[in-house]
Amino acid sequence: RTHWLYFGDDARTHIQLFPNPASDQITIQLSRSLSRKATVKLVSYQGQVLHAYELNNIGQPYKLKLPTLAKGVYLVLIEGEEIREHVKLMIQ
Repeated sequence: RTHWLYFGDDARTHIQLFPNPASDQITIQLSRSLSRKATVKLVSYQGQVLHAYELNNIGQPYKLKLPTLAKGVYLVLIEGEEIREHVKLMIQ
């Protein structure tokens, strides 16, 4: 599944988050490298931040080990100077 993102210069870029649905690990792949730090947050639909990951110079696929989560829908927030987006994540 591909989700479209828009960066500061409005260049059309996309992110891949897989597998989705997931159980214990996800991989994040951006079509464009980020030169600055970004934070990836795993957030419940009630807005509670369940886990946060600090990322540097994202250009390669980045694997994230997920904490134990109940089945359901969550948000993966990617925030930094060059990006601010969210993607729905299903946990099975």
